[in-house]
Amino acid sequence: MDVLNSSGLAVWDVNRAKILLWLVIEQKGKQAFLDIDRNAKVEKAIQDAAMAKGIPLLLPLMDLEEKQAISVIDILAAKPDKILEASSRYDVATILSGKLVKKRTCWSSEWALHFNNKIERWTVSCTDLKTNLNNALQGVYEYLSVFYALRNEDSIIP
Repeated sequence: MDVLNSSGLAVWDVNRAKILLWLVIEQKGKQAFLDIDRNAKVEKAIQDAAMAKGIPLLLPLMDLEEKQAISVIDILAAKPDKILEASSRYDVATILSGKLVKKRTCWSSEWALHFNNKIERWTVSCTDLKTNLNNALQGVYEYLSVFYALRNEDSIIP
């Protein structure tokens, strides 16, 4: 810990708030919300990437109430009002919405992070699924670490 203190590097506290993830998957021209039963491979890749980055993700229930409150089109259009309204039942400060597209030999994605009354957007070019999701969650980590990281002067580490 002394090395971290003397380096001046930021340390992101291990107590991290959950991030709600709304994800639309496009395969063979069809778009649908992530369904862990039909998209187990994608769901596992997301959870693995989140764990590797130390990002606690929360997936929406996608019950009848949510299916009436938000649509695939709302996510694809990145409509903040609809996304925030549908997310209100989860009491989260951070919401990640995205579109993951399966192309012939790779996956591409587009992301929007709703945090602190701002929206940060980025894309990840066509790569294998694991790399794509790791890069996507690296974007989340980089953006949030600016807000959540403790710097040496903020630290209570002796």
